[in-house]
Amino acid sequence: STAEPAAPAQGDLPDFVLRFADLLEQSDATEIDEVVEMGASFITNDLGQPEFKRVQLIRLVRMATEDSIGRDAAFSSMMRLSEKGVLSQSANGRYRLSNG
Repeated sequence: STAEPAAPAQGDLPDFVLRFADLLEQSDATEIDEVVEMGASFITNDLGQPEFKRVQLIRLVRMATEDSIGRDAAFSSMMRLSEKGVLSQSANGRYRLSNG
């Protein structure tokens, strides 16, 4: 089995991950929840996917932060955002941003 490198070189990341990483750098998001919510917004608006899988959002956040936000932290954040009503889960298990 091949282990994923902890911090991939920026050049190895997909273009959309680099775009999101740039957005994060320009923002004043410091809290994990802010970063995860931005990730959900990015998938929804920039990638045009109103519904997304949990793993998709977690992977985006992990890659864009070079794993400084790990899987468990991102998952916990998604749970908190769901409790706050920022994210909602649809019947098919996908997530979406709750508008309003």
